[in-house]
Amino acid sequence: STAALALAPLQAAQQQLNRAAVGIEATVAASDAARTAAAAWAACMASSGDTFANPDAAVAAADSMAGGLAGHDALLLAIRDYTCQRSTHYAEALQVARDEANTAWMVAHPDLVAQAKTAIASVVAAAG
Repeated sequence: STAALALAPLQAAQQQLNRAAVGIEATVAASDAARTAAAAWAACMASSGDTFANPDAAVAAADSMAGGLAGHDALLLAIRDYTCQRSTHYAEALQVARDEANTAWMVAHPDLVAQAKTAIASVVAAAG
């Protein structure tokens, strides 16, 4: 059908964008903003005696505690993690870095952005 034919370019564009997203997340993880945010978070956590490098490490540790993520110690750790993420604006710092990386990628790949827009328009038109 026409709609099915219109999906092929959209699916191809989606695959390219998914690959780009993986690269963008790697860029964000390696950014100065992420390192600075993780250092601020780790310093906050250290004030409670925790020695994790970043929130992912804390989640992994909580998962391995007695009772898993629902255990008492894991819940206390989750509260400390949440408190430190909020007080250091950890998520906001990563989002700014992500926005910058997304913008840089789109500027560097205008052809792929245009292909995605065209594919979306084709699907919308076929569904019309």
